[in-house]
Amino acid sequence: MAATAFPGCKGKVDFLFTISGAQTMEPKQARLKASFPGFIATLESEFADFDYHILSANTAGFWGYPSCAGCQDTCADLPEFPCGIPPEPCDLVRGAGMTYPIGEGASNQRCELASGLRYITAGQPKLDDAFTCVASMGTNGGSGVAEVTAMALADDIHAPGGCNEGFLRDDALLVVVAIQDTYDQGSEGTAEDWRDALVEAKGATPMRWSCS
Repeated sequence: MAATAFPGCKGKVDFLFTISGAQTMEPKQARLKASFPGFIATLESEFADFDYHILSANTAGFWGYPSCAGCQDTCADLPEFPCGIPPEPCDLVRGAGMTYPIGEGASNQRCELASGLRYITAGQPKLDDAFTCVASMGTNGGSGVAEVTAMALADDIHAPGGCNEGFLRDDALLVVVAIQDTYDQGSEGTAEDWRDALVEAKGATPMRWSCS
């Protein structure tokens, strides 16, 4: 069925990724990174004419790496760690778009997003590199992906002046990709609470969408 068959599938898609940074994710992170080119290839071929947003939410909400705290030059335990670089305010907010993943296996650099926002927009140069940068969370300990998903869509964070301002659009299809390799015991609330948060964010009633 064509993508234009359903309301919300008419050329706009908001992709929200919440990726666990738990230590148990180390082997899965490598496989996850290997899948990124396939996702981007599909996006560029099947969604070439779509106006899309891509946000990778901060599941940690803190800045740094324990053994590198206070380093000014090079950290012996993690040489790629950005010693001496201060965070931006939204780098410390759970649910905010991640633009500087830090830690073992993470990007450890500020991602170059043409939008100037905390998420990727259509027309991003070197889309593969940009997505790999924001989605390479590493194993910084951040988890609780269900709770973070709700946080990333809360009214205050995507309202004017919020960290994710402009990401969530009323006339776009919302696609949520939550990745965690264990039961989510770190999120507050229940499955019903998290479902309701998604429904409320879209101002809709629960139903299945298909844009294939």
